[in-house]
Amino acid sequence: MQRAFLVVLLILGLSSPALSDAELRPCDEAGIGLTTLVQPVASNQIALYEGKVILYNVDTIEPACCSAGLAVVLPDKDDPLGGSQCFAVIGLGAVDVTTARRSYDPARGLLVELATSTIGENGERILGETLHLRINLADTTVRLER
Repeated sequence: MQRAFLVVLLILGLSSPALSDAELRPCDEAGIGLTTLVQPVASNQIALYEGKVILYNVDTIEPACCSAGLAVVLPDKDDPLGGSQCFAVIGLGAVDVTTARRSYDPARGLLVELATSTIGENGERILGETLHLRINLADTTVRLER
């Protein structure tokens, strides 16, 4: 009986990855594109830095346990034509960029704090760790803070 309980706990632990496993990657490496944006896009995104940076809710559909994520689109300072770069965090149970808390530090940039959650066995939402995302438009960088 204890062995069966341990196996169930192990399976549940594997089905909802820890936020500490989250990583920021370029959108193309993470498989994030227009088809992964949560619809309607207008109500599933926020504009930051006077519209120069956009955060989008994304959903990769699979794996069902952790298909949510976010994409950050900001100017590419190295592109002479004024293009954009995109970074993504995927593998989350649930996240909503529209409810993000924001605070600005002139030396470090904008800190965006996003609540995450997972879905429990009975379909209930379980509050997870807070994702801390630092966006610095001055040097066009995005990073996760632990």
